[in-house]
Amino acid sequence: MKINFDKSEVFTMGLIETEQQIVAASLSCKLGAFPMKYLGMSVSDGKISKAHLRYVSDKTEKRLSTWQCEYLSSGGKSILIDSCFI
Repeated sequence: MKINFDKSEVFTMGLIETEQQIVAASLSCKLGAFPMKYLGMSVSDGKISKAHLRYVSDKTEKRLSTWQCEYLSSGGKSILIDSCFI
């Protein structure tokens, strides 16, 4: 397997701007910024707002609307919630 550096980003913390550019240039990839999305969830170096977390509840509600949830077991509900994170 090879890493596609054109699609990759590097995230740095605690470095000044010139050091960040040096790291990105040495890896031949773009410099990323927070907050970022990973598997649909916001990842941040600070506190995540309710707006960023709204994505999970909206996605769960969307999937629940097509299912008859009152007939799901607790295990079925757990699987449904887990599927929203992917």
